[in-house]
Amino acid sequence: MVNEYIERRNKFLEKLPDDSICIIFGGSEIRRSADEAFKFQVDYNLFYLTGIKQAETILVFVKSKDTRKTLLFIQKFDELKEKWTGIRLKEDEVRAISGIETILYTEDFGNESERVIKGFNKVTICLDYESAANYGSFDKFFSVEEYKNSLSTAFKHLDFLDISDELKLLRMVKSSYEIEELRKAIHNTNLGLTAILKQLKPEKFEYEIASLFKYIISLDGNAKLSFNTIAASGKNATILHYPDPIDKMKDGDLLLLDLGSDHNEYKADISRTYPINGKYSDIQKRIYEIVLNCNKHIIEIIKPGLTIKYLQEETKRFMANELIKLNLIKESDEIIKYYYHNVSHHLGLDTHDISLRELPLVKGNVITVEPGLYIKELGIGIRIEDDVLVTENGSECLSKEIVKEIDDIESIMRE
Repeated sequence: MVNEYIERRNKFLEKLPDDSICIIFGGSEIRRSADEAFKFQVDYNLFYLTGIKQAETILVFVKSKDTRKTLLFIQKFDELKEKWTGIRLKEDEVRAISGIETILYTEDFGNESERVIKGFNKVTICLDYESAANYGSFDKFFSVEEYKNSLSTAFKHLDFLDISDELKLLRMVKSSYEIEELRKAIHNTNLGLTAILKQLKPEKFEYEIASLFKYIISLDGNAKLSFNTIAASGKNATILHYPDPIDKMKDGDLLLLDLGSDHNEYKADISRTYPINGKYSDIQKRIYEIVLNCNKHIIEIIKPGLTIKYLQEETKRFMANELIKLNLIKESDEIIKYYYHNVSHHLGLDTHDISLRELPLVKGNVITVEPGLYIKELGIGIRIEDDVLVTENGSECLSKEIVKEIDDIESIMRE
């Protein structure tokens, strides 16, 4: 795996201009109370380039015509702190994971970065302007924008460059390693959904289903949720990001699930819609089949050169035609009443992975396909979402093992 991180950094270095310093912050813990911090989440750009997930980590690239250096700043060993909050990676461990030889301490970042900057007559500071990572101590945090302003004040020989798009371009194309991690996350998600199908029934609460999924996926090496599980029954399913799964599920209603398992930081993102009593009604079947057929149609047409915008327009066209046949709408532009989100986004380390959405798809992109219909007056919300790899000439549905045909779902529930 270390070679993967080295290769990623080499590709990134090629994108940087000569006489530049690139700084990527991993982020700092944020205090929650007097003696507790919020759960730390590393900036995924830093993780993508190093494999390091701990707080107070800073990655620095130095590039000139004659020199290329990579520096990694980490927290200094603190015996007392480790007794309270857990063991931190030591220098040799960081080297083994990342393949970076020059390991320094975060407390020395200010002095060391100043020394490097002063070594150039004119230098471009490359920063990820879109990063949400903060850097600092518990007393004072600095955003990327604030850090840029402090450098502008301290030094007069600096230019600045936003390298957000270069990081997006790298992360949009998945390596074979990344695709395998996504397959594992999707497989674990399927285990959770299968357990749900076998235990779903009326009078249970939505939160019981969400909790069951979390428990089942955790059996795989304490796997995490990709995001907070959406378990929305009946009319709740017409709320796209239904926040609190607290209602009792009723006989005759549907349960819309939007969920996923994380595997080594790579995220599955799957939606399925199940009949709570084990059998779809006639109207539920008709709406479900529109969404299902649209899902399969979009997966079938995906290939390099198409854009996500094109897939969205094709989704709207397909479902509008079907709803006109059902007399639910009269004109195509009325589709917005029942379908009001995008059909696709990029997937990877983030559930909505960073991307340049307007670019045509290329081999190695992984995207979601998630058409849905939300008909509040019927109490029906249906979404069917799969994770799809763009291949050389078409696509591969990475989540094809997760059942979505009506007969398959009802058969499993009968068992």
